[in-house]
Formats: sequence, C-alpha cells, structure tokens
Amino acid sequence: MANMKFILLPVLLSAVLIFNACGGSNTTTTIKKSKAPVKIGIYDFSLIDSVGIKLADGTLNFKSADKNKITGNFDVTNQYADNIPGLFNKSGDFEGQFSLELNKVSVNMNPKVADANIFLNGDCYQDSIIGTWNYSTMRGPLNTGVFKAFYRK
Repeated sequence: MANMKFILLPVLLSAVLIFNACGGSNTTTTIKKSKAPVKIGIYDFSLIDSVGIKLADGTLNFKSADKNKITGNFDVTNQYADNIPGLFNKSGDFEGQFSLELNKVSVNMNPKVADANIFLNGDCYQDSIIGTWNYSTMRGPLNTGVFKAFYRK
C-alpha cells in the first residue's frame, strides 16, 4: 500500500498540472486563407448566351482584393452580337465581392447604376473563373448565360 502512494501521488500531480496548463486559456486559434480566390491581374473573359452562342470577349483587370471586396476594370474587345443588354459601356470599372469559404466571386460590371447591370457570378479555380452572368434591371434578371475567364498575367 505504501508503494501505491508513491505511484499515485506523482500521477495525480502530473494530471493536475497538465489540466491547468491546457485548460487555462480562453483563446482559440483559427486558420484563415490569406489570399482572395482570384489573382490580381488580367483575365480574358467570354460571355456566352443561354443557347451557347458567344456574345462578347474582353478583359477583366482585377486591381485589388481586400477583405471580401474586389475592384478593377473591364474592356470588351470583341462584340459578336449587336445588342447585348447591359453592355452599353464597353469599358469601365467594376466592383464586387468574394467568399473565401465558398471560393466564389461576384462582380457588378456597372456599379454606379442601380437598374442596368451585368453581374458575373463564378467559381474560382487556380487560373480561371467559371460561372454565370445575368443582365438585371429593376424588374429582375432578364438575360442570362455562361461566362468564362482565364488568368493571363
């Protein structure tokens, strides 16, 4: 029985010390992605209508990605259809947001106007963004299709 006291006392003391060392902190550590799911730089993009006809090509230049906001500008270099809704401006600034958790991006191609906007919503991959676009007015989305963007530099 005396030997049991000498063994039990160090085990209990060790358990108390370990419990106090591990349980004494109220802080937690979370690991967050530090980069936006889109690369800063130029992407070549295409807008395709709902039946698969290419409507336009151009460039998206992502200039900044901070917190969950993105900004940049765009240029439509080739327009294959005469009247693409929402592309009355063939170049301009865009604004948007991204989700690190979902690896998605959403871009408003005409952020200064409330009722005539093309929105790009896509999944971000290593060097591309693939998703949908829609032309939206006060009445809601009128035209939709696919958009693809590939990182150039």
